[in-house]
Amino acid sequence: HMGTPVPLGQMEPADLVFFGDPSFYHHVGIYIGNGVFIEAPHTGDVVKVSQLAGRGCTLACRYPIRLP
Repeated sequence: HMGTPVPLGQMEPADLVFFGDPSFYHHVGIYIGNGVFIEAPHTGDVVKVSQLAGRGCTLACRYPIRLP
């Protein structure tokens, strides 16, 4: 609840992308631009870059970067 929701068509690199619904988001990734995001698909798999299209992303949020 700390991020600012972003329309999916206005995402920028570093926005977080969520999969699921507000009662339970079961997966999250980091958008890196050009329709791709970084994800760790499941336990034991390697971190990879994947296409966002067709994956069912339901929410994108932008979080401020806080530096000490």
